[in-house]
Amino acid sequence: MEDREQHDELQGNTISATGIQGNHVHSLICVLSLFLGWFFLVVFFFAIQRNTYSYIWYFTTGIPFLVVAWLWTGRSIIFFIEGLDEKRFLVLCITAFIMTRIVWLISVRSIPHADFATFDSLASSLSKYEPINQPLPRQVLVPAGGYPLFLGVWYSLVGHSLFTGKLFNLLLGAACVPLIYKLADQISTPLVARITTILFVLWPTQIMMSGVLASEHLAVFLALVAFYFLLKEAAKHRLRNVVFCAVFLGLAFIVRYALISALAASIFFLVLSGNTSKILKLKIVSGLTASFLAVYALYLLAMTMVYHITPLSQGMFNLLVGTNVSAAGHWNKEDAEKYFSYPTFVQANEYARQEVFQRITSNPKEALKLMAYKSVLTWADGTFGYYCSTLKLADNRLTSRIVSHEGFLGGVAQYFHLLIILLSAVGCLKLFYDRDIFKYSPILLLVLSGTGLHSILETQGRYSYVMFIFLLIIAAKGICSLNSANPSTPNSFQPHEE
Repeated sequence: MEDREQHDELQGNTISATGIQGNHVHSLICVLSLFLGWFFLVVFFFAIQRNTYSYIWYFTTGIPFLVVAWLWTGRSIIFFIEGLDEKRFLVLCITAFIMTRIVWLISVRSIPHADFATFDSLASSLSKYEPINQPLPRQVLVPAGGYPLFLGVWYSLVGHSLFTGKLFNLLLGAACVPLIYKLADQISTPLVARITTILFVLWPTQIMMSGVLASEHLAVFLALVAFYFLLKEAAKHRLRNVVFCAVFLGLAFIVRYALISALAASIFFLVLSGNTSKILKLKIVSGLTASFLAVYALYLLAMTMVYHITPLSQGMFNLLVGTNVSAAGHWNKEDAEKYFSYPTFVQANEYARQEVFQRITSNPKEALKLMAYKSVLTWADGTFGYYCSTLKLADNRLTSRIVSHEGFLGGVAQYFHLLIILLSAVGCLKLFYDRDIFKYSPILLLVLSGTGLHSILETQGRYSYVMFIFLLIIAAKGICSLNSANPSTPNSFQPHEE
């Protein structure tokens, strides 16, 4: 209890909504929390009837069991978690994270395929300082190119092999354990931070994805660091916090273009928070944007020097695919062949703009229905980790034996995924009644902007991966709200009134 009081004393009133408009901002965030709570309930019920009806049976029997177990043992679990000192807790979590991932990597020998194989090949070439004398095919340059650049630097240090590529994933994930703890601790109580960290360590999809050379691993790390400095800036204005936040947001963007949503969420949060003047806020937002653009400009320069092409507008391909009603916004061969039949990005993007405009204007009602469907679909599937890690495998007896239990492994991943979705709905609804809701606004804004972005661009379950990390904090809040032993926290970070 003393630790919690000291924590709230240190954090008290350091992040708040804008003075005279504090009540309006508070109401806006409350409405957003209520909307997302309702949205995640829709996702949950959509997902259990969409996959197989057996999921309904699993949840109708499993959830009451979990609730009873939590009510029976929850107090003891909470006391045990709170009883550990911070250093010991983090050491245990990092150890558990590394051990579970090593077991998976040894057991399931994933081989890179599709985009993942391309990333590995590009990184290997860069690590050997082999010149790329001819422009690469534009299909290769549609995804963000930052990940192969970072992976290439890693390969140049430790050598290129499938083992070192997966080791890169493992180290990034292990670094995320203390990061997500610190971020959750900035936003909420130490208890919520610890539960968030435990959920991250136990997340089956992350365990399975550790064997895949995917850009999400690096993107998660960069986004967590960016939001850590974002919250530091909102609490205490320092130029270095703005610059660091912008640099890591820029790096996250060049690794995954969809993380432009993180920049939008950060700007909205900075505009709404703090008792600072409009001029100072303008300077902060301008500095953030300028630093972000500087990182992007350096990235374009590097891409031009290395790949002999400056990829400025790859988003039009994703928009073209995302507005295809017949393909439900997924990648499809028809759009891909047509787009890449044009000799340059400029011509291809011009075609995409005209086609997207024609699709929307010819049937706006269908376009809106597709957007709503894709918003739910982005969050409904938690089996992508198993799919990506088992699509191409080495010939290994242990691996074959494990993947023969596809239904069980995929079911475990989906069950955990939907349980977090349900707990997030509970957390959002709980936040609606809490006066300290503003602390959670960066996460709520990121989820809203990221989901909105994928409602118009290409979508699949994997594209919720980065946002899901942040959602764990709200799910942890939901767990705490179900625990009668957990007293409500003092109302810090409230919107102020003048």
